[in-house]
Amino acid sequence: GGSGHDHDGHGRGRPRFVGEEEQVGASWASALHGAASPSREGPPPPPPPEGRFALVPRPARLDHLQGGPAPHETPGMQSLPLLLFVLSDEQARREERRELDAVERAYEEVLGVDAQELLDQEAASLFRLMALTKGEQDRAPVGTVVVLVLAGTKPEELPHVCSKLVGRAPNASDAVTSRSWSDDADAALLSEWHWAISWEGRLAVCSVRAEGAFRFSTTLRQVLETTLRLDAAGRPMAQPPNSSEVATRLRLLPSFILEDWPQHQWRGLQLDCVRHYMQVEFIKKYLRAMAYYKANDFHWHLTDDQAWRLYIPKRPKLVMANKWSQEYYTTEMVREVVEFAASLFIKVLPTVETPGHALASLAVYPELACEGDHFEVPKTRVGTYNDIMCVSKKELADFAQDVFEEVVKLFPHRFVHVGGDETPTLKWEHSDHVKAFAGKAGLSNLGPDIMEAWYCFLGNLLGKYNRSIVMWDDHFAKREWSVSRKCPGAEQSWVVQAWKLESPVGNEEYISRSFPFRTIASPMRNVYLDYPVASIDYNKTMAWRIAERGTKSALGGCATMWTEDSEPKDVGAKVYPRYLAVSERLWGGPVGARSSDGHHLAAEARPRALDESAFAASKRHCADEAPLSRDLGFKCGKFAHVEMERSPLWAGADVQTTMDVYALAFRPDQALDGDEESYFWAIAPKAGDKFLVSWLTQNREPALRLGKWFSRLSAKTGAVDRPGDQLDNGDLSVAQWLPSSDNASRYELAWQLVGRFQGGSATADPSILEQGPVAAVQITCTVAQTKWMSLVEIFAEEGPGRPVPSLSDLPDRNSPPRRSAPSLGGAHRWPPQAPQMAVPPKPPPKPPPMLTPSGGFRHSFKSSKGAHHAAHGKSDGPRTV
Repeated sequence: GGSGHDHDGHGRGRPRFVGEEEQVGASWASALHGAASPSREGPPPPPPPEGRFALVPRPARLDHLQGGPAPHETPGMQSLPLLLFVLSDEQARREERRELDAVERAYEEVLGVDAQELLDQEAASLFRLMALTKGEQDRAPVGTVVVLVLAGTKPEELPHVCSKLVGRAPNASDAVTSRSWSDDADAALLSEWHWAISWEGRLAVCSVRAEGAFRFSTTLRQVLETTLRLDAAGRPMAQPPNSSEVATRLRLLPSFILEDWPQHQWRGLQLDCVRHYMQVEFIKKYLRAMAYYKANDFHWHLTDDQAWRLYIPKRPKLVMANKWSQEYYTTEMVREVVEFAASLFIKVLPTVETPGHALASLAVYPELACEGDHFEVPKTRVGTYNDIMCVSKKELADFAQDVFEEVVKLFPHRFVHVGGDETPTLKWEHSDHVKAFAGKAGLSNLGPDIMEAWYCFLGNLLGKYNRSIVMWDDHFAKREWSVSRKCPGAEQSWVVQAWKLESPVGNEEYISRSFPFRTIASPMRNVYLDYPVASIDYNKTMAWRIAERGTKSALGGCATMWTEDSEPKDVGAKVYPRYLAVSERLWGGPVGARSSDGHHLAAEARPRALDESAFAASKRHCADEAPLSRDLGFKCGKFAHVEMERSPLWAGADVQTTMDVYALAFRPDQALDGDEESYFWAIAPKAGDKFLVSWLTQNREPALRLGKWFSRLSAKTGAVDRPGDQLDNGDLSVAQWLPSSDNASRYELAWQLVGRFQGGSATADPSILEQGPVAAVQITCTVAQTKWMSLVEIFAEEGPGRPVPSLSDLPDRNSPPRRSAPSLGGAHRWPPQAPQMAVPPKPPPKPPPMLTPSGGFRHSFKSSKGAHHAAHGKSDGPRTV
């Protein structure tokens, strides 16, 4: 007989929605050979194994119903098959044919069975799921899952429908959560809204769009994980269950109502595929994990200084700029990724960096620059480069036309990211091309005005293809007061991705209510997932506040995964578990956590009857047997940084540095704890900056002055999660007690250079270490660098002690020293010094001389604290940690 499907060209079908005119004939139960018991009310069933469902993100509503799981006394219940029906009305099929196919595939994968086909017209007439007007008790057999998409129905009408599908009498408490769907933003959220009910071994989910039904498929998978992967004692099962086991466990689910929708329409995760190339299969895995946690926008970073990864037919030389790795994405590969993402209801936002971060394009098309004809492509990022695209040139306009014409062919997303961050304007300010352009256009400056003109040009160019531009927020800190001619219609067209969140965009943490542009929040303080866990941990990400209360322009947010220091194998442990907290913030959290103006309260800390708190759920998602690791291939990193005590070897030592310390979690003595996962993190060390470990502090125990006999000494920079943050040029020196030149029985302090940094490490010459005990160790930056430095550890191994020198052989502490004890004026000290009692002021003494590695003297210095690295939003001036 006929299948009853509307077939597409791929041999897959779509079950027809059964209209009321077909709802006649024998009973549903007898037609499918299953006996269903009448609805029963009773006490709530016990919670599922291990207490509650582990749902990430948590649904808005999850009510435990008064009713048990499927009745065990039903004859033959255990042998009934698992049945899946995916149904839709004519409007949904007409508008979302491909999307409905994706929904069917998603549920088939979750349940391990194929969706049922309507075998013939008689079976269709017996399929009484929509017999709402006659009040029969007929219902689907135990073990049935029905997915229903009714595009022509209002949300408030669907709970009645869904309840009837599982044979439960509609109840006033089933009504949808009070929510208006009034404007365009609400319409985007409504497309993901869904209402589901589990009742006595039957499950139904209803939505008004296919996307809403798809979102519940990931929730269902997480619900089933609680029971499917655990044995009767609550232990993980060695083998995944087969479809018959799924059917059995489905019947044992507690009865509940779940209603859910996103709080924010833009829920993004970025992946930098420039600094390290990511294979298409890896990107697909990345996308599957995104969908599992209800993300819907993939920010694909495709071009930068280090490489150009997107093939452009009219500009084939672009991918030849990939000097350090020749991989790039062909047209077919891009289409494969975009289509795969679409099957997961994820849009792909391409990022093509302009006018900065453009060395790769300038290397093969030097005519795009304001000056110069040779540009080197760096292997990795070591700072911000002054060479950028020359906005005034016709060559650049033609280049943009060629590139973005191809981009809009490949990416159906209605937005295109055009970059705009970290763009020094020095080259523009000295360019005759730019000066002539500014004069002709009546612009008053060669910085923000030129950037505004570039964005306006790109907005108009992409507007011809019905696209709008997304750009980073760097430009907007100056736009209001420094741009003389603003682009018409920009506030209505442009979208700003805010990573700095400087005024007027925000307050460096969240989006300001007064900022008029539509905005995607990506604060580096909360959601830069390449940052170390000691800087941004799970709790800090969970505390992320996206926008000021009452903000209408916030579309949502996007976490970023930059890969300067990350190969594909490193990505998973950096993204997770922190993206679990991101998804909680972007999707919306539990009931009570969504106020009327769309902001979270603290309710996610409280578990409900059926689901865990956000943190407890995330912990379970990071278990080895959970799908994130088992099925999707991503193992979680740490939830928080665990601080170690200082190694006993360095006990009693004073630690000082003139380097600019990034944050308390990366304080200097983190390089002395014996743990390579913790480290001291310095912002762009300057020439002459020092890191000093000394036992010579005046208020220490006298015996410590003697120092230690070392057999080995080395220093390592470049942390596991920041391998590129190395000290490129530096010295390793020690202060030793050596025999005095004028009295062999006495000892004096002398500096000796014992090693130089190469490849981020320095190792001391053991023959020098043998000459005397080490009272201080010093690392000196000899050449300023723009990149940061992570000092992982100073490794030392004690050798056998010597009878000399003894403490009595050293100069008297109270006598004027022939050579001063090492000390860094104006340095950060660790541990901090206790405050001294106030004393009458005295004339300031002359600065004491400081011993240098060369053996000479110079005055002790003060650290020069300039502006901190822009990428971390630090204030100017000295700071003591």
